[in-house]
Amino acid sequence: MAHLGTEATDGTLSFVKYVTKNPNWSKKMEFVIENKVQNAKVYDARGRIIATLSEGDKIRINFAKHTMKKFMGDKKNIAYARIRFGSGFSKSGHLKISKIRKPTGKKNVMEAEENAIKGINEALKKIGHPIICKVKKSDGPGYFTFKDVVACGNVRGTPKADFTLVNAKGDHVAFISHKKAGGAKAYQQYSGITETAGAEIYEHPETQKFLSNVIGFIENERLTNPMVMKVKSKKLINMSIYGPDYKKGTNYGKDHVHFIGQGDPIFKQDKKNPEIYYLTFSDNIHTSGDTNFRGDYEPAFFTRYTAGRGFEFDGKKYRGARVMIAPKVLAKGRSGLLEIKV
Repeated sequence: MAHLGTEATDGTLSFVKYVTKNPNWSKKMEFVIENKVQNAKVYDARGRIIATLSEGDKIRINFAKHTMKKFMGDKKNIAYARIRFGSGFSKSGHLKISKIRKPTGKKNVMEAEENAIKGINEALKKIGHPIICKVKKSDGPGYFTFKDVVACGNVRGTPKADFTLVNAKGDHVAFISHKKAGGAKAYQQYSGITETAGAEIYEHPETQKFLSNVIGFIENERLTNPMVMKVKSKKLINMSIYGPDYKKGTNYGKDHVHFIGQGDPIFKQDKKNPEIYYLTFSDNIHTSGDTNFRGDYEPAFFTRYTAGRGFEFDGKKYRGARVMIAPKVLAKGRSGLLEIKV
């Protein structure tokens, strides 16, 4: 088991190495629940169980130091981390550090998006002057053109955009959603479908149809079967992938991105004009309006049991199910999967 409660190769506690003493750690970094962990208890400050988390669930560590606690069921003081979890990481609690997977790989806890930001900024620094950045549109002819690009910047909060391209005046001229390399499974989801995802997504007839089916399979705050349903509306697909403010060809911003890139950013200089650079990504890139997501990437409504997660339907709150629009591959092979026909 490679979790934050184990000793690192240098003998220090993994939590201390990868969080407390890690200069790259921040409250925005995402960790995941350790492999084979099911229903790990999350406690509030009074020791009450407020949720459970399972393998692959995303969390953020909210404080750089762990604390020793003795909560319900503990026979002795145990090392706990203060975490944030749930939709938009809006919920907080205490979780055993032994339930959190230790970062692996060369760059450890560096987020994939932070790696991409760093890669873009390093490339721009190496070029040494403002550039004309072009991104080929994947939904038709032409390019997005961004002038005088000098840097890649962060986006505050949890909008659709993960980062931006910034021009010499300090203006954010391109809004980008980023996914780490690794195929469709690396996406986790395209969008939530609860009210927090935006009214147009939540109130869409297809969303409401899916939720109306899901509620029939929730018993005692637990979804009995994972469920999947095809998304037919192109507008709904666009909103889920590019942001709830999507409008074809306009209204770009933090909740309507110009494009979504997966993997490492790559700049290629134009052969005729040295000021022009074409931006692509190592896995793939899709620009706003492109709904041609096929195979494992095909968008689908999907729900699975997740303690503490839920939604509201017809004025009533339901818990025990995480609902989303996600690559269809996330539903593939799940035991008891039910497919809703459209």
